Amino acid sequence: MRCYIRGMRLQLCGDGSNVFIFVGEAMVDLLAGRWLAGQRLVAPNSLFEMAFLQHHADFKPRFNVECTMLASGLLYGPLAAAEILKAVMIEAFEQTFPGAPTRGVVEIGVGYNWRDAKA
Repeated sequence: MRCYIRGMRLQLCGDGSNVFIFVGEAMVDLLAGRWLAGQRLVAPNSLFEMAFLQHHADFKPRFNVECTMLASGLLYGPLAAAEILKAVMIEAFEQTFPGAPTRGVVEIGVGYNWRDAKA
């Protein structure tokens, strides 16, 4: 199960082909209930996503939320994972801003934090 918020909606994808989108009161109810907190979740950049949910919705999952970014770094190595992430980010930028220049939109850096990644 994957959980992430974009804007003011929560998206869940359980099997790769069906997506459930919760907005407004439905999202509030889902986050306030026990069902979602009891699921095993995977999220892109899960540290940020869960900090956001905990701060704004007091959401406390029962299990650790796995991170797809960390998993790709472990699977492919940090530089290869960074290249994959760069390609995905550029593709998303192109879909959002068709025809806009993409040179320099994404800057790759690998490190413990942004300062180390920039070095």
